[in-house]
Amino acid sequence: MILAGIYQDSPSSNNASLNAEGIMHNAAIITSCISILIGMWMFAGSVYKKPSWFGFTWFTIAASFVGLMLSIIFVVQSYVPASGLLQRFFYLVMLVWIETVSIWLFRLSFKP
Repeated sequence: MILAGIYQDSPSSNNASLNAEGIMHNAAIITSCISILIGMWMFAGSVYKKPSWFGFTWFTIAASFVGLMLSIIFVVQSYVPASGLLQRFFYLVMLVWIETVSIWLFRLSFKP
């Protein structure tokens, strides 16, 4: 996710081709999207039977479904106005999920 912020996308005009920095930006975004979604699905599969994580399986599935839909829309960004805004919504959903799981892990660390 950090690399997507370091590299900037090419200027948006209809006839502009991607420069090297734009290619790196898009590669970083695609890699982070796929990695986060796979990590979420693996997490959901590992906690679905644990009573201390009750509800997180459905929360993870819902968050990953929203993330997947936003990433699919990003893939067809040439047809979508304000695709950068969709990227930020995708990252917002993922970061809220990460923060929620982190807070729950922190709370569980104090239970005997």
